[in-house]
Amino acid sequence: MKGSWKGKSEAASLLALSLGVGFLTLKWRKSGRSGCWEGLLLAVVQQSSLLCKEKKYNYDQLPTTSVIITFYNEAWSTLLRTVYSVLETSPDTLLEEVILVDDYSDRDPWNKRSRPFSDRIHEKELAVVCPVIDVIDWNTFEYLGNAGEPQIGGFDWRLVFTWHVVPERERIRMRSPIDVIRQAPYSRNKALANSVRAAEVWMDEFKELYYHRNPQARLEPFGDVTERRQLRAKLQCKDFKWFLNTVYPELHVPEDRPGFFGMLQNKGLKDYCFDYNPPNEHQITGHQVILYHCHGMGQNQFFEYTSQNEIRYNTHQPEGCVAVEAGMDVLIMHLCEGATPEDQKFILQEDGSLFHVQSKKCVQAERKELSDSFVPLLRDCTNSDRQKWFFKEHMIQSMSYVRAKWDEKQFHSENKDSFEY
Repeated sequence: MKGSWKGKSEAASLLALSLGVGFLTLKWRKSGRSGCWEGLLLAVVQQSSLLCKEKKYNYDQLPTTSVIITFYNEAWSTLLRTVYSVLETSPDTLLEEVILVDDYSDRDPWNKRSRPFSDRIHEKELAVVCPVIDVIDWNTFEYLGNAGEPQIGGFDWRLVFTWHVVPERERIRMRSPIDVIRQAPYSRNKALANSVRAAEVWMDEFKELYYHRNPQARLEPFGDVTERRQLRAKLQCKDFKWFLNTVYPELHVPEDRPGFFGMLQNKGLKDYCFDYNPPNEHQITGHQVILYHCHGMGQNQFFEYTSQNEIRYNTHQPEGCVAVEAGMDVLIMHLCEGATPEDQKFILQEDGSLFHVQSKKCVQAERKELSDSFVPLLRDCTNSDRQKWFFKEHMIQSMSYVRAKWDEKQFHSENKDSFEY
Protein backbone atom coordinates (compact mmCIF):
# COMPACT_ATOMS: atom_id res chain seq x y z
CA MET A 1 0.00 0.00 0.00
CA LYS A 2 1.78 3.11 -1.21
CA GLY A 3 1.20 6.69 -2.29
CA SER A 4 -1.12 9.49 -1.30
CA TRP A 5 -3.89 9.31 1.28
CA LYS A 6 -6.39 8.55 -1.46
CA GLY A 7 -4.16 5.79 -2.81
CA LYS A 8 -3.72 4.32 0.64
CA SER A 9 -7.44 4.39 1.25
CA GLU A 10 -8.16 2.61 -2.01
CA ALA A 11 -5.53 -0.02 -1.19
CA ALA A 12 -7.10 -0.58 2.20
CA SER A 13 -10.50 -0.88 0.53
CA LEU A 14 -9.13 -3.58 -1.76
CA LEU A 15 -7.78 -5.39 1.30
CA ALA A 16 -11.23 -5.38 2.90
CA LEU A 17 -12.83 -6.62 -0.32
CA SER A 18 -10.28 -9.41 -0.75
CA LEU A 19 -10.85 -10.62 2.80
CA GLY A 20 -14.59 -10.81 2.25
CA VAL A 21 -15.38 -10.32 5.90
CA GLY A 22 -18.51 -8.23 5.84
CA PHE A 23 -17.11 -4.75 5.26
CA LEU A 24 -18.53 -4.33 1.76
CA THR A 25 -21.30 -2.02 3.04
CA LEU A 26 -19.00 0.32 4.93
CA LYS A 27 -19.32 3.91 3.75
CA TRP A 28 -16.46 6.28 3.02
CA ARG A 29 -16.75 9.60 4.83
CA LYS A 30 -14.51 12.45 3.76
CA SER A 31 -13.57 15.21 6.20
CA GLY A 32 -10.83 17.62 5.14
CA ARG A 33 -7.55 15.84 4.48
CA SER A 34 -8.36 12.54 6.11
CA GLY A 35 -11.32 10.21 6.33
CA CYS A 36 -12.40 6.96 7.82
CA TRP A 37 -14.57 3.91 7.40
CA GLU A 38 -17.46 3.85 9.81
CA GLY A 39 -16.86 1.03 12.26
CA LEU A 40 -13.10 0.81 11.69
CA LEU A 41 -11.80 3.93 13.39
CA LEU A 42 -11.94 3.52 17.15
CA ALA A 43 -11.15 6.44 19.42
CA VAL A 44 -8.25 5.66 21.77
CA VAL A 45 -7.44 7.66 24.89
CA GLN A 46 -4.17 9.54 24.43
CA GLN A 47 -1.92 8.37 27.27
CA SER A 48 1.48 9.40 25.98
CA SER A 49 3.35 12.35 27.43
CA LEU A 50 2.19 15.81 26.37
CA LEU A 51 5.80 16.45 25.36
CA CYS A 52 5.27 14.06 22.44
CA LYS A 53 2.70 16.43 20.93
CA GLU A 54 5.02 19.40 21.31
CA LYS A 55 7.95 17.78 19.52
CA LYS A 56 8.44 18.98 15.91
CA TYR A 57 9.86 16.87 13.07
CA ASN A 58 11.39 17.81 9.74
CA TYR A 59 9.68 15.29 7.46
CA ASP A 60 11.95 16.09 4.50
CA GLN A 61 14.99 14.78 6.37
CA LEU A 62 13.40 11.62 7.77
CA PRO A 63 13.57 8.22 6.02
CA THR A 64 10.40 6.54 4.85
CA THR A 65 8.92 3.69 6.87
CA SER A 66 7.69 0.21 6.04
CA VAL A 67 5.15 -1.02 8.58
CA ILE A 68 5.23 -4.80 9.02
CA ILE A 69 2.25 -6.37 10.80
CA THR A 70 2.68 -9.98 11.84
CA PHE A 71 -0.52 -11.81 12.70
CA TYR A 72 -1.62 -15.29 13.73
CA ASN A 73 -5.26 -16.38 13.43
CA GLU A 74 -6.26 -12.76 13.91
CA ALA A 75 -9.90 -11.72 13.77
CA TRP A 76 -10.40 -9.96 10.45
CA SER A 77 -12.09 -6.94 12.03
CA THR A 78 -9.16 -6.47 14.38
CA LEU A 79 -6.65 -6.84 11.57
CA LEU A 80 -8.46 -4.27 9.45
CA ARG A 81 -8.62 -1.82 12.35
CA THR A 82 -4.88 -2.24 12.83
CA VAL A 83 -4.16 -1.55 9.17
CA TYR A 84 -6.53 1.38 9.14
CA SER A 85 -4.94 2.82 12.29
CA VAL A 86 -1.57 2.85 10.52
CA LEU A 87 -3.06 4.61 7.49
CA GLU A 88 -4.95 7.12 9.59
CA THR A 89 -2.08 8.12 11.90
CA SER A 90 0.94 8.04 9.56
CA PRO A 91 2.09 11.04 7.49
CA ASP A 92 1.83 10.27 3.78
CA THR A 93 5.41 11.27 3.05
CA LEU A 94 6.81 8.83 5.63
CA LEU A 95 4.70 5.73 5.00
CA GLU A 96 6.29 3.69 2.24
CA GLU A 97 4.23 0.51 2.56
CA VAL A 98 2.25 -1.77 4.87
CA ILE A 99 3.27 -5.43 4.79
CA LEU A 100 1.08 -8.13 6.35
CA VAL A 101 2.89 -11.30 7.39
CA ASP A 102 0.82 -14.41 8.16
CA ASP A 103 2.77 -16.23 10.89
CA TYR A 104 1.54 -19.79 10.29
CA SER A 105 -2.17 -19.11 10.76
CA ASP A 106 -4.23 -22.28 10.55
CA ARG A 107 -7.59 -20.65 9.93
CA ASP A 108 -9.02 -20.09 6.46
CA PRO A 109 -8.59 -18.10 4.28
CA TRP A 110 -5.10 -17.34 5.54
CA ASN A 111 -2.62 -20.45 5.75
CA LYS A 112 1.71 4.73 13.79
CA ARG A 113 4.08 5.69 14.99
CA SER A 114 6.26 6.59 12.05
CA ARG A 115 7.50 10.05 13.03
CA PRO A 116 9.31 9.16 16.30
CA PHE A 117 10.51 5.92 14.70
CA SER A 118 11.97 7.70 11.70
CA ASP A 119 13.55 10.33 13.90
CA ARG A 120 15.35 7.70 15.99
CA ILE A 121 16.55 5.85 12.88
CA HIS A 122 17.67 9.14 11.34
CA GLU A 123 19.83 9.70 14.43
CA LYS A 124 21.25 6.17 14.33
CA GLU A 125 20.52 4.01 11.32
CA LEU A 126 21.35 0.74 13.09
CA ALA A 127 18.78 1.36 15.83
CA VAL A 128 15.96 -1.16 16.25
CA VAL A 129 13.03 0.92 17.50
CA CYS A 130 10.10 -0.37 19.57
CA PRO A 131 7.17 1.77 20.80
CA VAL A 132 5.55 1.81 24.20
CA ILE A 133 2.84 -0.74 23.42
CA ASP A 134 -0.72 -0.28 24.57
CA VAL A 135 -2.25 -3.35 26.20
CA ILE A 136 -5.45 -4.95 24.92
CA ASP A 137 -6.96 -7.84 26.89
CA TRP A 138 -6.60 -10.86 24.61
CA ASN A 139 -9.81 -12.45 25.92
CA THR A 140 -12.19 -9.47 25.85
CA PHE A 141 -10.36 -6.98 23.59
CA GLU A 142 -10.77 -4.41 26.36
CA TYR A 143 -8.40 -1.50 25.88
CA LEU A 144 -6.19 -1.25 28.97
CA GLY A 145 -3.78 1.43 27.79
CA ASN A 146 -0.20 1.58 29.07
CA ALA A 147 1.77 2.63 32.11
CA GLY A 148 1.73 6.28 31.05
CA GLU A 149 5.50 6.49 30.88
CA PRO A 150 8.23 4.65 28.98
CA GLN A 151 9.13 1.16 30.13
CA ILE A 152 12.01 -1.10 29.25
CA GLY A 153 11.49 -4.53 27.75
CA GLY A 154 13.55 -7.63 28.35
CA PHE A 155 13.49 -11.40 28.56
CA ASP A 156 13.67 -13.66 31.57
CA TRP A 157 15.67 -16.89 31.47
CA ARG A 158 12.72 -18.73 29.89
CA LEU A 159 12.99 -16.25 26.99
CA VAL A 160 9.60 -14.84 27.94
CA PHE A 161 9.29 -11.11 27.19
CA THR A 162 8.37 -8.81 30.09
CA TRP A 163 8.13 -5.05 30.69
CA HIS A 164 10.01 -3.30 33.53
CA VAL A 165 10.39 0.22 34.87
CA VAL A 166 13.24 2.18 33.30
CA PRO A 167 16.47 1.54 35.26
CA GLU A 168 18.30 4.47 36.83
CA ARG A 169 21.25 4.20 34.39
CA GLU A 170 18.86 4.88 31.49
CA ARG A 171 16.99 7.68 33.28
CA ILE A 172 20.31 9.48 33.79
CA ARG A 173 21.19 9.10 30.11
CA MET A 174 17.80 10.28 28.77
CA ARG A 175 17.67 13.84 27.43
CA SER A 176 13.94 14.18 28.17
CA PRO A 177 11.09 12.05 29.60
CA ILE A 178 10.18 10.97 26.05
CA ASP A 179 13.71 10.14 24.90
CA VAL A 180 14.57 6.77 23.40
CA ILE A 181 15.43 3.97 25.83
CA ARG A 182 17.90 1.21 25.09
CA GLN A 183 16.42 -2.20 25.77
CA ALA A 184 16.57 -5.91 25.13
CA PRO A 185 15.08 -6.91 21.86
CA TYR A 186 2.12 -16.04 22.50
CA SER A 187 1.46 -19.26 23.23
CA ARG A 188 0.97 -21.58 20.23
CA ASN A 189 2.45 -24.49 18.31
CA LYS A 190 5.84 -23.11 17.25
CA ALA A 191 6.46 -20.63 20.07
CA LEU A 192 8.69 -23.08 21.95
CA ALA A 193 10.56 -24.08 18.79
CA ASN A 194 11.24 -20.42 18.01
CA SER A 195 12.59 -19.75 21.50
CA VAL A 196 14.86 -22.81 21.21
CA ARG A 197 16.15 -21.49 17.89
CA ALA A 198 16.87 -18.13 19.53
CA ALA A 199 18.75 -19.85 22.37
CA GLU A 200 20.78 -22.02 19.98
CA VAL A 201 21.75 -19.10 17.74
CA TRP A 202 22.34 -16.26 20.20
CA MET A 203 22.86 -17.39 23.80
CA ASP A 204 26.20 -19.22 23.51
CA GLU A 205 27.05 -21.06 26.76
CA PHE A 206 24.22 -19.22 28.56
CA LYS A 207 21.67 -21.34 26.68
CA GLU A 208 22.01 -23.96 29.43
CA LEU A 209 20.34 -21.53 31.83
CA TYR A 210 17.39 -21.47 29.44
CA TYR A 211 17.27 -25.27 29.15
CA HIS A 212 17.46 -25.74 32.92
CA ARG A 213 14.25 -23.70 33.26
CA ASN A 214 12.59 -25.29 30.21
CA PRO A 215 13.43 -29.02 30.36
CA GLN A 216 10.87 -29.81 27.67
CA ALA A 217 12.76 -27.52 25.28
CA ARG A 218 15.60 -30.06 25.04
CA LEU A 219 13.33 -32.35 23.05
CA GLU A 220 11.63 -29.68 20.94
CA PRO A 221 12.33 -30.01 17.19
CA PHE A 222 13.70 -26.67 16.03
CA GLY A 223 15.14 -27.26 12.58
CA ASP A 224 18.58 -26.45 11.21
CA VAL A 225 20.05 -23.18 12.50
CA THR A 226 23.36 -23.43 10.63
CA GLU A 227 22.55 -20.58 8.27
CA ARG A 228 21.44 -18.36 11.16
CA ARG A 229 24.73 -18.97 12.99
CA GLN A 230 26.65 -18.25 9.79
CA LEU A 231 24.72 -15.00 9.38
CA ARG A 232 25.57 -14.02 12.94
CA ALA A 233 29.26 -14.66 12.22
CA LYS A 234 29.12 -12.78 8.90
CA LEU A 235 27.57 -9.73 10.53
CA GLN A 236 30.16 -9.94 13.32
CA CYS A 237 27.47 -9.77 16.00
CA LYS A 238 28.66 -9.45 19.57
CA ASP A 239 28.34 -12.41 21.91
CA PHE A 240 25.67 -12.93 24.56
CA LYS A 241 28.01 -12.00 27.39
CA TRP A 242 28.39 -8.55 25.84
CA PHE A 243 24.60 -8.29 25.65
CA LEU A 244 24.25 -9.12 29.36
CA ASN A 245 26.97 -6.69 30.40
CA THR A 246 26.07 -3.81 28.10
CA VAL A 247 22.40 -3.95 27.13
CA TYR A 248 20.76 -5.76 30.03
CA PRO A 249 23.03 -5.51 33.11
CA GLU A 250 19.96 -5.54 35.40
CA LEU A 251 19.32 -9.19 34.55
CA HIS A 252 20.72 -11.41 37.31
CA VAL A 253 22.76 -14.27 35.84
CA PRO A 254 22.02 -17.47 37.78
CA GLU A 255 24.90 -19.53 39.11
CA ASP A 256 23.21 -22.90 38.50
CA ARG A 257 25.92 -24.80 40.36
CA PRO A 258 25.67 -28.58 39.86
CA GLY A 259 23.56 -30.11 42.62
CA PHE A 260 22.06 -26.79 43.69
CA PHE A 261 19.29 -26.11 41.20
CA GLY A 262 16.18 -27.78 39.85
CA MET A 263 13.42 -29.38 41.92
CA LEU A 264 13.89 -29.01 45.68
CA GLN A 265 12.55 -32.36 46.89
CA ASN A 266 11.83 -33.63 50.38
CA LYS A 267 13.42 -36.92 51.49
CA GLY A 268 10.74 -38.04 53.93
CA LEU A 269 7.72 -36.99 51.88
CA LYS A 270 8.62 -38.76 48.67
CA ASP A 271 7.85 -37.13 45.32
CA TYR A 272 6.94 -33.78 46.89
CA CYS A 273 8.82 -30.62 45.87
CA PHE A 274 8.87 -26.90 46.56
CA ASP A 275 6.21 -25.26 44.39
CA TYR A 276 5.34 -21.62 43.89
CA ASN A 277 2.51 -20.56 41.61
CA PRO A 278 1.33 -16.98 42.31
CA PRO A 279 -2.13 -16.04 40.98
CA ASN A 280 -0.57 -13.25 38.90
CA GLU A 281 2.86 -13.93 37.44
CA HIS A 282 3.45 -10.17 37.22
CA GLN A 283 3.10 -9.88 41.01
CA ILE A 284 5.17 -12.72 42.35
CA THR A 285 5.70 -11.61 45.95
CA GLY A 286 3.70 -12.18 49.11
CA HIS A 287 2.37 -15.69 48.52
CA GLN A 288 3.19 -18.91 50.36
CA VAL A 289 5.52 -21.58 49.04
CA ILE A 290 3.79 -24.98 49.05
CA LEU A 291 4.72 -28.60 48.36
CA TYR A 292 3.34 -30.39 45.33
CA HIS A 293 3.99 -33.59 43.41
CA CYS A 294 7.31 -33.21 41.58
CA HIS A 295 6.68 -32.85 37.84
CA GLY A 296 10.19 -32.17 36.53
CA MET A 297 9.06 -29.51 34.05
CA GLY A 298 10.82 -26.53 35.65
CA GLN A 299 8.68 -23.37 35.76
CA ASN A 300 6.91 -23.12 39.16
CA GLN A 301 9.09 -25.91 40.62
CA PHE A 302 12.46 -24.53 39.57
CA PHE A 303 14.58 -23.14 42.40
CA GLU A 304 18.25 -22.33 42.81
CA TYR A 305 20.33 -22.34 45.99
CA THR A 306 23.00 -19.66 45.57
CA SER A 307 26.41 -19.07 47.08
CA GLN A 308 24.77 -16.14 48.91
CA ASN A 309 22.55 -18.60 50.84
CA GLU A 310 19.40 -17.65 48.94
CA ILE A 311 16.68 -19.95 47.63
CA ARG A 312 15.89 -18.15 44.39
CA TYR A 313 12.76 -18.54 42.34
CA ASN A 314 14.33 -17.24 39.14
CA THR A 315 12.33 -18.43 36.19
CA HIS A 316 10.56 -15.03 36.15
CA GLN A 317 11.62 -11.40 36.27
CA PRO A 318 11.93 -9.84 38.74
CA GLU A 319 13.33 -12.75 40.71
CA GLY A 320 11.89 -13.88 44.02
CA CYS A 321 13.69 -15.22 47.08
CA VAL A 322 12.18 -17.48 49.74
CA ALA A 323 11.87 -15.70 53.09
CA VAL A 324 10.40 -16.23 56.57
CA GLU A 325 9.27 -13.07 58.30
CA ALA A 326 10.15 -12.59 61.97
CA GLY A 327 7.83 -14.50 64.30
CA MET A 328 6.30 -16.55 61.46
CA ASP A 329 6.84 -20.15 60.36
CA VAL A 330 5.54 -20.09 56.77
CA LEU A 331 7.78 -19.64 53.74
CA ILE A 332 6.73 -16.75 51.51
CA MET A 333 8.22 -15.02 48.51
CA HIS A 334 10.02 -11.66 48.68
CA LEU A 335 11.94 -9.84 45.98
CA CYS A 336 15.62 -10.69 45.97
CA GLU A 337 17.99 -7.94 47.07
CA GLY A 338 21.62 -7.09 46.38
CA ALA A 339 22.81 -8.18 49.82
CA THR A 340 20.90 -11.14 51.22
CA PRO A 341 18.64 -10.06 54.14
CA GLU A 342 18.72 -12.23 57.25
CA ASP A 343 15.15 -13.44 56.74
CA GLN A 344 16.15 -14.80 53.30
CA LYS A 345 19.26 -16.67 54.41
CA PHE A 346 19.18 -20.47 54.48
CA ILE A 347 22.04 -22.92 55.00
CA LEU A 348 21.70 -26.15 53.04
CA GLN A 349 23.80 -28.43 55.24
CA GLU A 350 25.61 -31.60 54.19
CA ASP A 351 22.97 -33.84 55.77
CA GLY A 352 20.26 -32.12 53.68
CA SER A 353 18.75 -30.03 56.45
CA LEU A 354 17.69 -26.53 55.45
CA PHE A 355 18.61 -24.17 58.29
CA HIS A 356 17.02 -20.70 58.47
CA VAL A 357 19.66 -18.34 59.83
CA GLN A 358 17.44 -15.69 61.46
CA SER A 359 15.10 -18.05 63.34
CA LYS A 360 17.68 -20.83 63.88
CA LYS A 361 15.04 -23.37 62.84
CA CYS A 362 14.85 -25.94 60.06
CA VAL A 363 12.44 -26.28 57.15
CA GLN A 364 10.13 -29.29 57.57
CA ALA A 365 7.48 -30.82 55.29
CA GLU A 366 4.10 -30.91 57.03
CA ARG A 367 0.48 -31.56 56.18
CA LYS A 368 -1.53 -28.36 56.04
CA GLU A 369 -4.21 -28.08 58.71
CA LEU A 370 -7.65 -29.39 57.64
CA SER A 371 -6.26 -30.27 54.22
CA ASP A 372 -4.67 -33.06 52.20
CA SER A 373 -2.00 -30.70 50.87
CA PHE A 374 1.51 -30.19 52.24
CA VAL A 375 3.62 -27.12 52.98
CA PRO A 376 7.18 -26.38 54.17
CA LEU A 377 7.23 -24.80 57.64
CA LEU A 378 9.91 -23.79 60.16
CA ARG A 379 10.29 -26.18 63.07
CA ASP A 380 12.89 -26.93 65.73
CA CYS A 381 15.72 -28.85 64.10
CA THR A 382 15.62 -32.67 64.43
CA ASN A 383 17.02 -35.60 62.48
CA SER A 384 13.69 -36.28 60.74
CA ASP A 385 13.73 -37.15 57.05
CA ARG A 386 11.01 -34.56 56.60
CA GLN A 387 13.68 -31.96 57.38
CA LYS A 388 16.00 -33.32 54.68
CA TRP A 389 16.00 -31.71 51.22
CA PHE A 390 17.89 -32.28 48.00
CA PHE A 391 17.90 -30.85 44.47
CA LYS A 392 16.89 -33.15 41.66
CA GLU A 393 17.07 -32.79 37.90
CA HIS A 394 16.80 -36.39 36.72
CA MET A 395 14.11 -35.58 34.17
CA ILE A 396 16.37 -32.99 32.61
CA GLN A 397 19.20 -35.49 32.40
CA SER A 398 16.99 -38.15 30.86
CA MET A 399 15.79 -35.67 28.25
CA SER A 400 19.41 -34.84 27.44
CA TYR A 401 20.12 -38.53 26.94
CA VAL A 402 17.17 -38.98 24.59
CA ARG A 403 18.09 -35.94 22.58
CA ALA A 404 21.71 -37.12 22.31
CA LYS A 405 20.37 -40.23 20.58
CA TRP A 406 18.40 -38.16 18.08
CA ASP A 407 19.40 -38.59 14.45
CA GLU A 408 20.32 -34.96 13.78
CA LYS A 409 21.11 -35.50 10.12
CA GLN A 410 17.70 -36.98 9.34
CA PHE A 411 15.94 -34.46 11.55
CA HIS A 412 17.56 -31.49 9.84
CA SER A 413 16.80 -32.79 6.37
CA GLU A 414 13.12 -33.14 7.28
CA ASN A 415 12.72 -29.83 9.07
CA LYS A 416 15.19 -27.43 7.45
CA ASP A 417 12.49 -25.13 6.06
CA SER A 418 9.84 -25.74 8.69
CA PHE A 419 10.71 -23.05 11.23
CA GLU A 420 11.32 -19.32 11.13
CA TYR A 421 11.82 -16.71 13.79
